[in-house]
Amino acid sequence: MKAPSTFTWHLTVVVSLAAILLLTNLGGPRLWDDDESRNAGCAVEMLLRGDWIVPIFNAELRAHKPVLTYWCMIVAYKLGGVNEFTARLPSAIAAMGTLILTYCIGRRLFNARTGLWSAIALGCSITFCMTGRAATPDSILVFTCTLAIALFVFGTFARRTVTNTETGEIDDQLGPLQRYKGHWFPQRTILVVMLYAAMGLAVLAKGPVGLVLPTAVIGMFLLIQRLAPMKEDVDQDDEAGEIRQMMVPLWLQNAARPFGPFHFLRTCWYMWPITAIVMTLLIAGPWYAAVGLQTEGNFISEFFGTHYLKRATTALEGHKGFPGFYPVMLIAGFFPFSVFALPVVVETWHRIARKDPWQPGYLLAVCWICVYIGIFSIARTKLVNYIAPCFPAAALLVGAFIDRWLADKLLVARWWPAVAFAALALVGVGMLIGGYAVGDKLLPGEQQLGLIGILPIAAGLIAIGRNLFNFDRRWTAGFVTVCCVAMTTLVFALAAQRVDAHRQDQQLVTAIFAREAKPKLASFRILEPSWVYYAKQPILELPKVDPAANQATKQNQVFAKMNDNKQAVRFLSKDPAAYMITTREQFEVLQPHLPADVTVIAEQPLFLKDKKLVVLGRQKANVVAQTPAVKEKR
Repeated sequence: MKAPSTFTWHLTVVVSLAAILLLTNLGGPRLWDDDESRNAGCAVEMLLRGDWIVPIFNAELRAHKPVLTYWCMIVAYKLGGVNEFTARLPSAIAAMGTLILTYCIGRRLFNARTGLWSAIALGCSITFCMTGRAATPDSILVFTCTLAIALFVFGTFARRTVTNTETGEIDDQLGPLQRYKGHWFPQRTILVVMLYAAMGLAVLAKGPVGLVLPTAVIGMFLLIQRLAPMKEDVDQDDEAGEIRQMMVPLWLQNAARPFGPFHFLRTCWYMWPITAIVMTLLIAGPWYAAVGLQTEGNFISEFFGTHYLKRATTALEGHKGFPGFYPVMLIAGFFPFSVFALPVVVETWHRIARKDPWQPGYLLAVCWICVYIGIFSIARTKLVNYIAPCFPAAALLVGAFIDRWLADKLLVARWWPAVAFAALALVGVGMLIGGYAVGDKLLPGEQQLGLIGILPIAAGLIAIGRNLFNFDRRWTAGFVTVCCVAMTTLVFALAAQRVDAHRQDQQLVTAIFAREAKPKLASFRILEPSWVYYAKQPILELPKVDPAANQATKQNQVFAKMNDNKQAVRFLSKDPAAYMITTREQFEVLQPHLPADVTVIAEQPLFLKDKKLVVLGRQKANVVAQTPAVKEKR
């Protein structure tokens, strides 16, 4: 029987690890993150209405994101019913696809082992695993952007065919081979069409960033790679050259060369820009046109005006950040393999400077990271998931570093891996102590979750010992991998569910439906999107503000609050099936004005906040008699 090929074996490992990391207890924790609840609820409302065009959540237009994620969720709902697992399944499948693509990119640009380690490092990373297990568009965006860059790589670089004369196997120490000599961009029309079609899908997932940023990554790579060798600028007898160097330092001249106007424009044209525009319009254009028509332009104006322009120019919803926010978030979000960050940066710098055979792979990964971090650092609104599409690039650099370490061919000092493993153990100590402290203070009874920190401690200490005594590095790397996979899986499959068990506010919705089969629901000055999802019906959000009255309300805040309170009183007064969720503080303000038979039917703490939530409803004699504990005393 023929042994499985390296590709088959590696692919089996990647898919198996992906299934463990992404599917284990995927539907266990409830939807309580705001974005998860809104996205999952939007797909439910679209499914119930039979509408595949206009995103609606809580009976209102949801213009935060385009439609691709909702389409994927609707398909999952149709196949497996509406639940947490099916809401998150599209993200998990997309993340599995990204891991496979990362392996294939690493295999083509470096070697098979680099591809494998890249996929392992990416799969274990906290941010990647979080997006792959969340009902949000981020995982689908990461997949489509990675697919576009993978198609670029496959179309530009060919499979190696040169064999090692001693072993008879493909020589994986050689650099990537250009498919077409002298060309750094795919020359086959079908591959270019597929490349830009993938970006069109990314535009359907999260808007223009799906086209602009992958194109910028490829463009930055081409601007550098296609640059002609620099001629000697200064000659002993060249007085003008000496003056030019005095005015503009040589390093600055080198940095500016890729952006020379003629070179820049030639490179842009070299990338088939007309094909890019046509394919994006063909893939994404029809839906944007349809949703614009059906909403009379409201979706287009809100999506591009608020969720693009304002996020770029204003720190919305308090999401601010310091100038180095994204480099720090990349390191934090790529844990546990981010412990190699410093030696990876140094190693990559040396490899590129020395014109390493793998230099194109290193350069593409660096451009990939720098484009995302650079562009989003300019934007005022800062969120860690914005740079999630560059995590595969970080994984490629880490994978190449681990492969060179295993082959004992690192350019950096030999002690760097030991430092990285020590950092891993120290973070584990922090998890152990921090987990106990958080559990003791905020999550009573969950102090044992800090024990997950034992895994990185064990991985780091054992790896340090084996590295110092030059034991088999493959065994060491394998042991560290097992610990990292176990740690990440436990964080999201176990710890997340234990934390979720302490969130009690969704029991308010359960209490309402225990009393009323078809209630009319409202919230007053507070609304959690998860309530809408689990109620399976819209919740009226009070107070409703009249835009025309904005000036008046600003001039008289007292009158505005009185008017807001009247809205709540009217809602509870006019219908016996009316129920309203609010805070205990707001209830005490409303209580003197409420009908005598309005009472508190349920009360729960607001998760991680010093507030109480209450459900207000009309008194029912038979229910009150059975549940005297929840009756509000007057």
